[in-house]
Amino acid sequence: MAETSKTSSGRPPKKQSPVKAAPVKALSETSVPKKTAPVVSKTVPTALPVPSAPAIIVAKEPEIVVEMVKSTAKAVPQAIRQASRKAEASRDTLRLAMTEAATASTRGVLEVNDKVIEAFRVQSDAALDLWRSTLSAATLADAIHVQTTGVRQVCETAAAQWKDIAETTTRWIDKSVQPIQSVWSGRAN
Repeated sequence: MAETSKTSSGRPPKKQSPVKAAPVKALSETSVPKKTAPVVSKTVPTALPVPSAPAIIVAKEPEIVVEMVKSTAKAVPQAIRQASRKAEASRDTLRLAMTEAATASTRGVLEVNDKVIEAFRVQSDAALDLWRSTLSAATLADAIHVQTTGVRQVCETAAAQWKDIAETTTRWIDKSVQPIQSVWSGRAN
């Protein structure tokens, strides 16, 4: 007596259909590079029915593909190293320019500070000398004459000193900005 196999529910198992091959769409020639022509299989055998299976592409000349991958693998690290060297050089140049700018700015501030202090000292000395000479004048006419000429000299001296301070400040700013400008003008070229 032949016994048929049954599932756990007690029913006989369903018959499975034979394996069918799903059709594969061919690739258009425009989507494949000219040097490599694809070989596409017409059918792909599957155990389960699949609406569309992926196409299998095999290059006629795999050496070309391997060579392209090797050259890309060599070029990428070189490009990264080159970009790294360029960034490092740029960083060093900018750091040097900033150091030069800070040094020039410090020197300029000290020079302007010295000139301002000197101007105040000279002006206060001139004012005291003017008052002494005015008070020591013998007549009122001599006192007025000493006062007018002394004030004119003090004003001329003060104007010359403040002009010198303004020129020094301009040089200070120019020298402070020059290193940074040279870096930025070098990058534009």
